[in-house]
Amino acid sequence: MEDKFFEICYNNYKSEQNNRETWENLAERLGYKSGEILRCAFKRDRIRRGLPAKGGDECNNIQEKIVRKSPKILIFDIETSYVEVASWGINKQYINKSQILNDWFILSYAAKWLYDEEIYSGVLTPKESIKKNDKRLCLELFDLLDNCDIAVSYNGNQFDIPRINTRMIINKIQPPTLYKSIDIFQTVSKRFSFTSKSMDYVNMSLGLERKKNNEGMDLWIRAVSGESEALKEMSLYNIQDVVALESQYLEVLPWILHHPNIGLWHNSNEPVCGFCGSKNLGYVDKPYSTPVGLYRQFRCNECHAIGRTQENILSKDKRKGLNRNI
Repeated sequence: MEDKFFEICYNNYKSEQNNRETWENLAERLGYKSGEILRCAFKRDRIRRGLPAKGGDECNNIQEKIVRKSPKILIFDIETSYVEVASWGINKQYINKSQILNDWFILSYAAKWLYDEEIYSGVLTPKESIKKNDKRLCLELFDLLDNCDIAVSYNGNQFDIPRINTRMIINKIQPPTLYKSIDIFQTVSKRFSFTSKSMDYVNMSLGLERKKNNEGMDLWIRAVSGESEALKEMSLYNIQDVVALESQYLEVLPWILHHPNIGLWHNSNEPVCGFCGSKNLGYVDKPYSTPVGLYRQFRCNECHAIGRTQENILSKDKRKGLNRNI
């Protein structure tokens, strides 16, 4: 959200009820499709900027908060072609590398910065698809990944990232600068027991944005053959995947293990939530324990994630007297 739009929304948000403009009116004035879209965009941006919810501590310098640095979090997804092989049958087959007629390549990608409305996407032209030339898409993906601090994907650690890396090196493209990867599939697999681990099934179960239906393999065959309508449909399918992925990321955020510490990117020395960067923290009575220490736990009142302080609340004498279990 642009700074000027955010300031308008934030001032309206903090005003008295009888003086407050409705989200629908604000959306019409600022050029948003609906009041709900504007409200959600504002809430996400307010959390990103570290501003309190109503009733929280007021910020002494609103402008300083607005320009506060935060990590660039990229939500992304790619679609690739299939591998074309020569086979003697359709049942269980051993496919030797000599039977590969045409290897896979990237057909399309979609990406967006967390909380922003704009979606970046790319798809092969019919000519590029027929020639299996995905270098242009790889260069565009390089620019996005090279500029992100954190990349969010679904099964990206096993699929999207290695596939992008493979096509980059084949196309003689240098690696992007290092970034942290959050693979939501790993959280879904380790922390939950959904009947299906597909992104669409999980989103359906949680009442979130759904994936776009497609024709299945027929769409891929048409896209690889260079059919322009199929390539367009592939891009739209890819774009909706990113919309669905962002909604899932925000929903499962407090459950993610080893989430990169958002506090690293904040200018302030005050404690913030390591998941979303909010200062709106509620400390709980139950301490977090390690083999040699106890630490205060807190719950973020914005994203509801659990964190702990760095200060050991045990005295030095107590710590000296602790034995370690073997």
